[in-house]
Amino acid sequence: MCKLKDNGDDLPRYQELYKAAIAGDWNTAEKIFKSGPEAKTAVISTRQETALHVATSMGQARFVEKLVQLLSPKDLEMTDFKGYTALHIAAIYGSLDAVKTLLKKNKMLTQIVSTEGYTALHVAAYYNSKDVMWHLTLNTTDDPPGRPFTGPKAGVLILHLVWSGFYDICLHLLERYPNLATATTESKQGMLAALRDKSSDFESGCKLHFWQRCIYHILPEEVVLDGHMPTRLLKNDVEDPDPAVNTQISPTSAGTHWTQGFVS
Repeated sequence: MCKLKDNGDDLPRYQELYKAAIAGDWNTAEKIFKSGPEAKTAVISTRQETALHVATSMGQARFVEKLVQLLSPKDLEMTDFKGYTALHIAAIYGSLDAVKTLLKKNKMLTQIVSTEGYTALHVAAYYNSKDVMWHLTLNTTDDPPGRPFTGPKAGVLILHLVWSGFYDICLHLLERYPNLATATTESKQGMLAALRDKSSDFESGCKLHFWQRCIYHILPEEVVLDGHMPTRLLKNDVEDPDPAVNTQISPTSAGTHWTQGFVS
């Protein structure tokens, strides 16, 4: 994880860059970068976002691709006020193109955790980004510090995968990490609790699909169901753009990444 040295005191200077990142205006951004190379990694919002964070949150794939070419692999590890890298943001908004661009430059981004200990894989599961989830699943290892499959946040991962209905990904991971069948969150919620909350996915109370039989075969009988569905925030929910940077941008034009928090 790369903490930004810039504390954001120079926000007015980067107002034009902020607007360019939102709009995907690469021509304007390129001129700014040429006149001041430090702008490529500067904080441009009160949320400690860089141009890369902002453009990624707005789905500006072309802008992201061009900016990544100007950055070092280490630069891609820059985090915002929540400890999110641009990869976390791409996972939130389901931007597969951005995910691929970022990982092509720095494959270790998958292991970086937010301030709450979540990898981009956790974020993708929470925000129902299936294409992104599959890509991250196939490119994420269980190495530290993330350890998403066997670490302390493994229960959170499997819980949100089930709630999202990504059963094929669940089975894929269970075959490789059987411990996920009994992994729980800090509040003792696990996969079975999530399956109970997703009872509508069952054809009947006793008739199980193939993947369901596989999962129940793995679980010990003494595992107790305990959990409930959380209030979810849709991935397209947005807040007003940063007023400290630009008060002229319409609230509907800025995509800022806010979560209500994972189940812990």
